[in-house]
Amino acid sequence: MDTANVINKVITMFLLLCAGYVFRRLKWIDDRFSRGLSQLVICGAQPFMIVSKVIAIPYSAENLRMGGFILLISFAVHVLLAVFARLSVLPFRAPRERKIAEFSLLFVNCGFIGIPLMEAAFGQQGAFWCAIYVIAYNIIQFSYGLYLLGRVDPSIRMNPKKALINFGSVPCFIGIFLFVTGIGQRLPVPITDAMNTIGNLCTPVTMLIIGGIVATIPPKKLFTCGKVYYLCALKLTVFPFAVALIGKTVGLPYDVLIFAVMIAALPSAANAGVFAEKYDIEPQFASHIVGMSTVLSAMTIPLVATFVQRMIV
Repeated sequence: MDTANVINKVITMFLLLCAGYVFRRLKWIDDRFSRGLSQLVICGAQPFMIVSKVIAIPYSAENLRMGGFILLISFAVHVLLAVFARLSVLPFRAPRERKIAEFSLLFVNCGFIGIPLMEAAFGQQGAFWCAIYVIAYNIIQFSYGLYLLGRVDPSIRMNPKKALINFGSVPCFIGIFLFVTGIGQRLPVPITDAMNTIGNLCTPVTMLIIGGIVATIPPKKLFTCGKVYYLCALKLTVFPFAVALIGKTVGLPYDVLIFAVMIAALPSAANAGVFAEKYDIEPQFASHIVGMSTVLSAMTIPLVATFVQRMIV
């Protein structure tokens, strides 16, 4: 893993987040504009980012086998995080806070932050692996994730169709088809360049949005909410180390183990705030978790990466 490249990427993302904070304070970004940007990223740029990363590496039986293995690991990581999250929120008394906290601990920002970070760490292979992780992420988010939120709002129901057909999973399936058939490698350069350019909007725009979210939280509350610090400490340090210990115990290959740990160390998914607002389940609390975990991850991701590398050698 290229630790120096990861650190540089994390610093870049943090500076983009700071820019989003300033833009919101200057009122260049407001709620309506932020929602429009979110729609653009999720529905427009994200599909191109995922497809372009999947087809970036040539097809081979070994790459296909590793893709299948990573998919299994992705489901396994979600199971571990689900168990950790359920146990971690037991001290929360308010049911609505407890469920949105559990959701935030389980789901990570694997697309908009994870893909560029994994690419920085492992090159195109890392981006390919993270795009595969997105398949498991979306399936579990629209099934078990909605089940969690449905525990406090009976109107929220699991949607098997949505779990497979969404703006994250469908591009993955398209990308895998183009990868397996070899069509992706034969696409004209202008098409792949356009896909990459649109896909590259995801990370900077997302960081601007999250920076804007942080700017909406009163400064005093931003740095004094013990519950949020508790969740961030678990999400960004305890969980990754637990995944590292379990992964080493079961004998995961070195690169796959580092990948799983780095995934577990990512901040909470932006969708935690999106779903919380959509279903009116503690939206401000969810946004606080997403924003603060993203801010703190700029410090914790390099530390976790460095420590775990030394621990598993």
